[in-house]
Amino acid sequence: MNIDRLRFLILVVLLALSGLAIGQGEDGTRYERDAQVISQLLPGVYDNYNQVYFDGRTGLPKDEIHQRREIRIELTSGSRQSARNVFSVSDKMTFNLDRYGNPTEAPRIVNSKKEFVVFANNEQSGVQMDIFVREEDGSENRGSQQEPDCSVIFVREASQFSSSQLSGCDDIASEYTLSEKQLFVSINAEEDRLSSDVSYQLNRARLFECYVDIPGVSGGRDQAYERYEGYTLHDQGGSIEITTRDADKRQFIISLANIDWPINNHHDVFTRDVLVFYLSERTEDGVENLGYSFTEPDVKRTGINFKWLLMSCWMESNKVTVPFM
Repeated sequence: MNIDRLRFLILVVLLALSGLAIGQGEDGTRYERDAQVISQLLPGVYDNYNQVYFDGRTGLPKDEIHQRREIRIELTSGSRQSARNVFSVSDKMTFNLDRYGNPTEAPRIVNSKKEFVVFANNEQSGVQMDIFVREEDGSENRGSQQEPDCSVIFVREASQFSSSQLSGCDDIASEYTLSEKQLFVSINAEEDRLSSDVSYQLNRARLFECYVDIPGVSGGRDQAYERYEGYTLHDQGGSIEITTRDADKRQFIISLANIDWPINNHHDVFTRDVLVFYLSERTEDGVENLGYSFTEPDVKRTGINFKWLLMSCWMESNKVTVPFM
């Protein structure tokens, strides 16, 4: 081997080793990476409609049926790549609903505001989340002004993260389970008026835009109809109410529910999850269910046409869909 070739090979090896040294020197901890994953998973809309429905359907005592709960989490500071991220949290609890979502008496709504601050805690071998209770109108950013009301540590498990109390947390939930599809939150038995110790089981929701046509014109018929549009609802029991513009002033309720079956509805037959589209009407005698349709749980558009009324909901409008064969 000539001397020039030897020098070249030595140079290549030295450069390669130098690159490895730089790469190893930049290694972070698993908890820093986990904090990025949690920051990606947290934002969204979560609702326990499914839990409330099956609590009632399976015959649990009234004091063990969970209240309807919707949690909305939004990133307000940082980024999914940041070492420290801040999230605003709207936590709405609705009391006095039956398993269909109809009020059993005057419904009572409690909407609390919180702030989550997420960052890696290498000393505690996990991801820390500081929880700050904010004023109900959200006007006070307490997260930047005082010690957290509660601090928890998340650790990674099989396809999910679970938390335990680190400090504080008087009368504040400290046990969370977070995955791609769900957020579980431990209960406060006194505040939630429950004798159950089963966590609130909230499913991640998808947002749909919707419209209603009355009547439901189809088949190319040249017939006048009224369109009611500009509505948004989610598929975890989200609903909208429409009052017709005619003299009758009928009040229709449109709901979407992604049913995550915890039981089977026939003996020895596995029941598959479905996305259900409901139409109901509010009358003097209460809420009357007029009909529903169902389809696969992961579809991105759905609809139903009763001829006298048509409902359509989608995640992506036909106005922006890329044409295809």
